[in-house]
Amino acid sequence: MQEQSSRAALVLSEDYLEHKPGHTHPEHPNRLVSIHRMIDSCFKEVFPVITPALATLEQLELVHTPTYIKKVMKTAEQPSTSLAPDTPASSRTYHCAWLAVGGCIKALDCLLSGEFDSCFALVRPPGHHAQRDRAGGFCVFNNLAV
Repeated sequence: MQEQSSRAALVLSEDYLEHKPGHTHPEHPNRLVSIHRMIDSCFKEVFPVITPALATLEQLELVHTPTYIKKVMKTAEQPSTSLAPDTPASSRTYHCAWLAVGGCIKALDCLLSGEFDSCFALVRPPGHHAQRDRAGGFCVFNNLAV
């Protein structure tokens, strides 16, 4: 029996580094910077890199309320604010969170189309703790639920 090789891909974007919750916050861009460096030095030729696209408003509204989405959009007007006690936001958080949802959707599309056998979305801010109408646990939009 012949072994089949599996094709794996990575979804990532430098834009995810623009979400800056503050130097002392655990969900810091340097976490992803380190991963990017490792990929560039060890895995650049191994895993294709897939560029994410922004999620659509309709996709976000599958999980989040319009009022909450507007609240997150308003963070783009402020250099520093907070969406929850543990979820700070900067002026680029809205864009990054929107792109994180799009990145997860892109990874799923790659799997469902059969283009890849596995796909890892290196997104931030994370999303799995976000609720329908509020942020939490460093998470803005629940990219997994969408």
